[in-house]
Amino acid sequence: MKLLPVLAVVMLCAATLTGCIGDDARSTSEWLEQQSGVVDVQTLDSTVDDVSYSATFRAELEPDITDKQVIDLVANSFGYLDEHDGDDVALRFGLGAVDFGAETTTGLRGLVSAWRVVSGVPNMVAALVTSGGVQAQALRANALTVYDDLLAIAPYVQVDASHAMTDFDESSADFRPPAHLTGSQGCQPLPGARELIAEMLIDPALDFGSLDLCDGVDVLYTYDYPLADAATALSTRLRAAGLESFPVTIGMSPELPSSPDFHSVAVTPGDPAALAVVASLEASPIPIRYELDGSRDLAIESFDVTLAELLAAVPAAGASLGMITLTASDGTVTGSFAELPGLVAAS
Repeated sequence: MKLLPVLAVVMLCAATLTGCIGDDARSTSEWLEQQSGVVDVQTLDSTVDDVSYSATFRAELEPDITDKQVIDLVANSFGYLDEHDGDDVALRFGLGAVDFGAETTTGLRGLVSAWRVVSGVPNMVAALVTSGGVQAQALRANALTVYDDLLAIAPYVQVDASHAMTDFDESSADFRPPAHLTGSQGCQPLPGARELIAEMLIDPALDFGSLDLCDGVDVLYTYDYPLADAATALSTRLRAAGLESFPVTIGMSPELPSSPDFHSVAVTPGDPAALAVVASLEASPIPIRYELDGSRDLAIESFDVTLAELLAAVPAAGASLGMITLTASDGTVTGSFAELPGLVAAS
């Protein structure tokens, strides 16, 4: 099970210099493993080239290690790294599924204290504590509760909320990416925003995306989601709740990653009348990608047809839009709804 997405790069050392650098990387890991209070050391990611290497090492700590021992260990580790200033090494320390990442010894006591408190937060699958905040993993049903508990501890929180326990292992055949629930201390959500996000999080049709209690929502739903109806209904709900300024963008994932049909609609802000184009675009027989943004500009793309054929897919409701960009097999044009026929003819 992985705490966070990691990139493992395995390099074969063909040159003597590269081999020496690889030896340096191994010696750093071995040194850390020999330190008091360390049970095991993992290399979370590493890159070695002809002149340097970079790596992230994680030390699993003794269960009964004290705060003072942790602080001393981290300080000694940075002392070791200072003596090897050609090495680009990041350090993480943890117990079980809760880690902390230190970049310097400044504020170390507070970081270790926060790590201890975060370790006691229930319903988390894993977490990483840094000076900037906490990134945690939780099931979607628990995500808001975990978010609330962490925001009382850290200035910034990101909870990667997943459908099922299999989603915490990227190698799982059933893996689905998480939805990122974020927020900062001092954020005062608009009334109704929290309830909206809570409903979205537990909707099985919500595939992935970002949900911020103050900055807005940008999410994708599964293929065949009724995007046109959902956008209209959600617009009505948001405006009735006084959330017309709360940015909400919803989209639909393509059936396959290679499919061209990726759709995205800014429900708010912007003139709700512009949402009338969505139903026509969804009904188009042409495989298209489109994005309707909050400024009510529309971009449509399809390399399966010409500009003239793509123009025919733009509904009459396009007159309510701002600028429209068409990208097809024979080029790209941008203009207002009234300008497009002339632009296409001249292209």
